[in-house]
Amino acid sequence: MNRLLKQMLLACVCVFTMTGQAKADLLSDANRAYSAGNFTEASDLFMPLAQQGEASAQFNLGVMYYKGQGVPQDYEKAVMWLNKTIANTDSNEQKLLIKIRNAVARLMTEQQIAKTLESAKKCTANKLKGC
Repeated sequence: MNRLLKQMLLACVCVFTMTGQAKADLLSDANRAYSAGNFTEASDLFMPLAQQGEASAQFNLGVMYYKGQGVPQDYEKAVMWLNKTIANTDSNEQKLLIKIRNAVARLMTEQQIAKTLESAKKCTANKLKGC
C-alpha cells in the first residue's frame, strides 16, 4: 500500500493546476489545511473546487475518502472522485491515475462498484452537486 500512497502523492503533484486567483487561493488554503492535518477543514475547502472541476481538488478528495481523512472512509466516493480527476487530466497523467483508481477499486465488492457507477451518473447529471 505504501507504493499506492507514493503514487497518489506523485499524481497530486502532476495534476496540481491553478486557474484564477480566487480558486488558487482556496486551493492553497485547502492544501495548507491538509498539510497541517486539519482534514475536515481541507475537505470542506476542496469540495467546492472539486465540484467546479478542479482536478487537484478532485484527486485530493479521492485520497481523503480512500484514507478516511476528514471524511468517512468510503472507497466508492474515492473511486468516483478519482474518475473525475482522470476525466480532467491529460493522457500522460491519466495512466498513473487509472492505476491508482484501479488499486482502490480492487478493495471494493461488485455491489460497491455497481453503486459507484450509479452514483457517478447521478453526480454528473447534477453537475457534481451533493457528491
